Amino acid sequence: MANTMIDLGEASAVPATEAGPPVPWRALLGTLSVLLLALTAGSAVSTPFPAATVIPARLADSTFIDGDRLFLVTRGLIKTYSLPDGHLLSRTTVAVTGSVSNVLEAGDTLVVSYQIDQDGDQGTVAVVAGTDRVLWRRLDGLAGASGRAGVALLSTGYGARNQAVWQAVDLHTGALRWSTTQPADGYTMVTGPIDEYPQWFVTVQADGRIETRDALTGRITATRHGPPIDPHANSIVWPVGDLAIIGGPSGGVTAYRLPGLTPVWNTRVDLSQTWMQTDCGLVLCAFRPQQGIVVLDPADGRLLWESRRWAYAEPAGPYLVAAMLNRDGDAPAYWVLEPRTGRVLGTFGGWDVVASDSVQPTLYGIHLVPGQNTIFYGALDPVRRSATILGRAEAVNGNCQTSADALVCRRADASVGIWQLR
Repeated sequence: MANTMIDLGEASAVPATEAGPPVPWRALLGTLSVLLLALTAGSAVSTPFPAATVIPARLADSTFIDGDRLFLVTRGLIKTYSLPDGHLLSRTTVAVTGSVSNVLEAGDTLVVSYQIDQDGDQGTVAVVAGTDRVLWRRLDGLAGASGRAGVALLSTGYGARNQAVWQAVDLHTGALRWSTTQPADGYTMVTGPIDEYPQWFVTVQADGRIETRDALTGRITATRHGPPIDPHANSIVWPVGDLAIIGGPSGGVTAYRLPGLTPVWNTRVDLSQTWMQTDCGLVLCAFRPQQGIVVLDPADGRLLWESRRWAYAEPAGPYLVAAMLNRDGDAPAYWVLEPRTGRVLGTFGGWDVVASDSVQPTLYGIHLVPGQNTIFYGALDPVRRSATILGRAEAVNGNCQTSADALVCRRADASVGIWQLR
């Protein structure tokens, strides 16, 4: 029964900005077929589903995924496991004063951020993996680390003028390499993550001055003057791929190519009070909280379509997979859209898309069996709107994530289950 494909069918086309999606009858039949699998899987004579690798854990333990590494944080001890096989690689002792908020592996070093007080301020400590040897500790938050470059990036809270400060420090000593302070009336954004470390800093000041800075060296690589911005009046500053999207209350919104800040296009489309998806595939996606999506052509910035229906969308092959803003209880969770028109192509029925720590070539989903702590997991095909079942997981409540060809879920007894996806 492994690798069973379920055709979830098509949904009739509807305009992106008109009436709601049609009832996906074939998608509902697809859901029923999954339920039949749940009833018959135990007695069918077929290739068995893959077994899980189970890691014991307590309810208070936390997990973090960084590429092909899984970190289990338990009582001052960080256990590092490889993905997708779940082999224990190291045990690292870390003394922290509060809950751990992030763990990154950079070469032979673990960089750990943690809460230091009730106000949510962060500290960061670097420890040699597999030991208790502290390399350095700073009262700053962790923004990224690169073992290849030997550097960690810290966000150092706020200075005397309530301005965010960024510092790049040596990964092995904590010595300062360079720092920059966000303008009092401006923005600083990071973009182009490589090896969990950004590639560029982009700073925009109120008078319209823009500069890019190499995130490893701190060297300014380009400067340009654009229209003035007002950080208190619906200005927009977002990194999207190799573009910096910048606009203020006047002058529209301009896309600049990074790192040279070459203007690519200017648009008068209203993007106020939006946030932009860093990767939306063939289009640019901007979202207004509780007000839907605005989609632009990345080549010239023109409006392609907009809709108040979708709360979120992400690329999946040549299409977008979108979640509804106001979902009825029986409606499918995710819908497949044609990206340049917003036309609804179909759904994944009762399947939920599983979150990932990065953009994956394959879209994975889970299907909860009603009334049970059981899921089916599989590969979702946005082209055919189908699900290929890869396995079944018991004692799982749906809290899952994918990374490095592995499905990682917390189980009902708080343990961690790992299922290989290939």
